[in-house]
Amino acid sequence: MYKKLDSETPSRFLKTVFEPEIPLAKLYESESFFYLYDTGTNKILECRREVYLLLSDLMGAADVETAVRNFIERFGEEELCRAADEIKEAVEQEHILKVQRIESFGLADHFKKDIGKMLASSVQSMTLEVTQDCNLRCVYCIYNDFVARSRNHERKSMSLETARQAIRILESRSRETKKVALGFYGGEPMLQFPMIKQLVEYTKALFGKRELLFHCTTNATLITHEMAEFLMKNDFSVLVSFDGPERYHDAFRKDRSGDGSFDKTLEGLKILIDKQRAIKKGSVSLNIVYTPPFGQAKLDELFQYFKDQEWLSDIDITTSYPSSRTIPVPNIEAVDVNEDKDLLQWAFENYRESFGDSAPMVRGVIEKQLARIMKRPVFKHPTNQCLLNGCCVPGHRKSYVSADGTIQMCEKMTDFAPPLGHVNQDFDVESIKKHYIEDYARESLNDCSRCWAVRMCELCYILAFNDEGTFDLQKKRDNCRSRVNSQERILEYFSTLMEQHPEKLQYLYKYDLS
Repeated sequence: MYKKLDSETPSRFLKTVFEPEIPLAKLYESESFFYLYDTGTNKILECRREVYLLLSDLMGAADVETAVRNFIERFGEEELCRAADEIKEAVEQEHILKVQRIESFGLADHFKKDIGKMLASSVQSMTLEVTQDCNLRCVYCIYNDFVARSRNHERKSMSLETARQAIRILESRSRETKKVALGFYGGEPMLQFPMIKQLVEYTKALFGKRELLFHCTTNATLITHEMAEFLMKNDFSVLVSFDGPERYHDAFRKDRSGDGSFDKTLEGLKILIDKQRAIKKGSVSLNIVYTPPFGQAKLDELFQYFKDQEWLSDIDITTSYPSSRTIPVPNIEAVDVNEDKDLLQWAFENYRESFGDSAPMVRGVIEKQLARIMKRPVFKHPTNQCLLNGCCVPGHRKSYVSADGTIQMCEKMTDFAPPLGHVNQDFDVESIKKHYIEDYARESLNDCSRCWAVRMCELCYILAFNDEGTFDLQKKRDNCRSRVNSQERILEYFSTLMEQHPEKLQYLYKYDLS
């Protein structure tokens, strides 16, 4: 007979762990093994099948007595003692299954630092909306007339003095930051290229010897040799919106006349890359918007297209779906669900063939998510403190200055979320504390405190504020389920990859998650 748990019965021990509340944890399977992810410690532990099945019953609807009885009927008392003993050993040695709910909810560093002090001296970046005008009218653009929660296409541009005042705020509020980033956004920022040149020179003079990082997002249709040379010489990171083959790119990325922009984008992209390689400064990367009709065949075609473009072989590529509610219904074509694969599944299946040597399009979908698990903090002893989902520290990691000088969270939250301040008054610290920390934490805590995925959650503010600019718990809940399901899949993919070639994932420790 297998040695029982000291003098305790399995049922008595299991009740101390799983009653009155079930611990925060998630059971999942890879392709070959069984695992338990423990929220309190952020640890991932492999389980024997029998232990996994006992835990499944204990963490399911059944009470401990019912779970024990069901397990004995299937596997017998000896196996129950063996499985319970393994659980007890893990609880004692790994300190898992000890947190039933999260008690404290805050932003990164907020358990130790005050946001007022952070915004006073360690702001990391700022992006300027130098113009709201654009020479294109992309079908999925968030600024189209039919899209709620955002401004429409306008000809308004930022004044030079507003931009300079924003830069002065950035300089004075970032003096404890080693590298400070300044970005330019639109509309199409290259419509304001002369002003961008002035602002870069102004910023460099103001910051002196401090290290600066410049970046911009462009459709590349207006890029000239002069522009590209300036951007690269000033070490810009340039993100180009480019959707791949002409028929896909031109279906959604049109100019004001309704004509496709493929040829002009390709010409500008080539100029940028040629200058970057000649000057050996700056960087160019691509952003693909994966548009309907969705399906395996289309993803494979996109993949092959970029694989065939040898001149793009060393260019980073990110791929994403259009923003919610930006595709007009007539443009959504039906696809056989049996043929459809979402980006994550498709990327996993391709990534596992070559890991870090995968094509840029594959890495751009899945690599960051794998790195977040690889680099997650693991606690020796459990903690019931947790961050506010995937939210940025407002104004600290990034901020976005609209053309009129209003300081917003980011380019995706310019018209419906509470502002962070104005360049004429600086950051409104009290408003930030109320709307983005205190209200968010208070309203979210009840739901998030009992969610196993709370430490890995990527849900941000944009999915929690309604069109009136107030926190909306139901809106947040509506977005939670898909995020939790996605996180479970990433755990499964990560564990499968680690089983096959753990050495090939070690490079992820160096991945920049900022």
